[in-house]
Amino acid sequence: MDRIAIEVKNLTKEITGRKAIDNVSFKTYASEIVALVAPQGSGSSLLTKALTGLVKINSGEIKYFDHNLKKERDYIMNFVGFKVGEFNPWKNMTTKSYFKYSASFYQGDYLENALNLLNYFKVSRTAKLKELSKEALQIIAIIDSIFFEPEVIILDKTFNDLSDDTKSLVKSLLKNLKLKGCSILLTADNLDDVSFTDRILIMKNGQILDEKDFETINKNYKLVSLKTKRDLNYTLFNNNYKELHIDGNVANFTFLGDMNELLKLVSSLNVLDINITNPCLEDLFKVL
Repeated sequence: MDRIAIEVKNLTKEITGRKAIDNVSFKTYASEIVALVAPQGSGSSLLTKALTGLVKINSGEIKYFDHNLKKERDYIMNFVGFKVGEFNPWKNMTTKSYFKYSASFYQGDYLENALNLLNYFKVSRTAKLKELSKEALQIIAIIDSIFFEPEVIILDKTFNDLSDDTKSLVKSLLKNLKLKGCSILLTADNLDDVSFTDRILIMKNGQILDEKDFETINKNYKLVSLKTKRDLNYTLFNNNYKELHIDGNVANFTFLGDMNELLKLVSSLNVLDINITNPCLEDLFKVL
């Protein structure tokens, strides 16, 4: 097992008396990509800010390679790269001048890394930041979190405003960084965007409800619509059939469990038509 990179214990953050982050605990490891997915307003972005010390927590503990964030934040930020909150660089700077300025905060010659990443994403070195598209600014923010070769990378809303081609470039880059030993924690709001990750933490209402890998979700969670020759009744379906709605001979539901169970049910019915698809995040959150 690789080293523990991020260790979060019983993290709680209250806002106006409400627990926006509610007793959250998890670990990430070196050479691993972990996705944190959550509905809008469920605390994932706030959690990334807490993990980087940008907001104060009410209770709990955050460690990076056994260094306590509360006591050693300045030291920790030397090896943690992050993109959280709004990215607001000086808009009159060119991309090259921005990274020359950003590189000055780190010991080592990292400017060339940033320039190579600009080439990788096909972003001009001479373009002014105020002239860039939302996608290009998102790319700049991602580069800013990784160009100085951190050991831990935290990316909030990783794939927002990115085209499919750019998403593929980001995923390839992150997978390569993982192979070099990086621990990467990212948030996303699309299940397909996190298919390349090692683990998925599912967060809702400030709590982490479950942990899965994409293969398990893809295999064991299905949206099903079936039509049979005879009318159906609710007694045919057990607790693995969530969000179940029956209208005569038509049933719609989200299935959670072994596909063999679903196939057994289908074979026992006189099915006229069936449609099975993969759920989106919104569908998963309804049943978790």
